[in-house]
Amino acid sequence: MPRCPVGAGTGCQTDRVPREYEPPTREILEWVGHRVHARARVTAVAPLPGGITADMDRITVDSPTGLNDVVLRRWPGEDWTEGLVTREASALAAIRGRGVPAPELLAMDEDGAETGVRCTLTSALAGQPDLAPADMQPWLGQLATTQARLGAPC
Repeated sequence: MPRCPVGAGTGCQTDRVPREYEPPTREILEWVGHRVHARARVTAVAPLPGGITADMDRITVDSPTGLNDVVLRRWPGEDWTEGLVTREASALAAIRGRGVPAPELLAMDEDGAETGVRCTLTSALAGQPDLAPADMQPWLGQLATTQARLGAPC
């Protein structure tokens, strides 16, 4: 399937994506901890690969309920990112209960008012993304099965 054209003025979102990773600020990490539990604290942060339009981090949070891994997805504060947080939250809600692996939305900052950046906080899933599989047939089969589950009535 063709991707959107590359180059200035083509309208492709990824043309305008800053590729320089920036770690989350202390304020953002405090927000993450408080969304997991009132007495939680962040113990580890690791960048995740695969984010095209957003920086993504796997964050370990220690709280009275134990250690929890969560994923923070942060979009740059540019005009083209407006609405992406809400769209992400809606997509996660739409696939919930359809039998496909999907994280649970824990919190979001739609306009960056709380964290200074548009972001979502979700549960972390086990495993790694495989966007360039060595054997395409099984990968495409899994993709088709997942798409069928998403299209099936609840």
